[in-house]
Amino acid sequence: MNSPREKSTRRIFLAVEILLVLVPIVQLAFMGSLNLDSGAVKNLQEYMNANPAFTVGFLAACLQPFAAYLLHLVYKHYSEGDGGYAEANLIVLFCAEMLSQNIVGIAGIGFLIWRTWGRASQDLKYWRIERRASGIASDLSGSVVLLPLCLFVAFASWRLGMGIF
Repeated sequence: MNSPREKSTRRIFLAVEILLVLVPIVQLAFMGSLNLDSGAVKNLQEYMNANPAFTVGFLAACLQPFAAYLLHLVYKHYSEGDGGYAEANLIVLFCAEMLSQNIVGIAGIGFLIWRTWGRASQDLKYWRIERRASGIASDLSGSVVLLPLCLFVAFASWRLGMGIF
């Protein structure tokens, strides 16, 4: 794990985690509500009531720090040699990001899947056989919790007839 490639992979994981944590802050900055005094909060509430697309987008943005935390756990398992856990969770997280329509998450996690695939893809088969259904469900539980929340965001944005970002 001390090769230059693995050090670079660690930096990429960290960069994607940081970007995902910053998504809700950036969305609030675009809205102009970063000073959270009483006037700004009231303005934010009024804006959310008037603009449902922003509300759905902000909900999607608020899910991103949880995705970043899950990425942190994925890297921990990846660095310990549990490639099957890492790849399976990355794939589920990628599906969740696709549903939330977050370009930063889609690009970042997609790149991480590509980056880790060579080392961890062989472990995916053995992980599936070794862990069986209950172990797989346990390993994927965090990522699977994110899926219905992102599905809710996707349905809401489709109902509004527009993409989120």
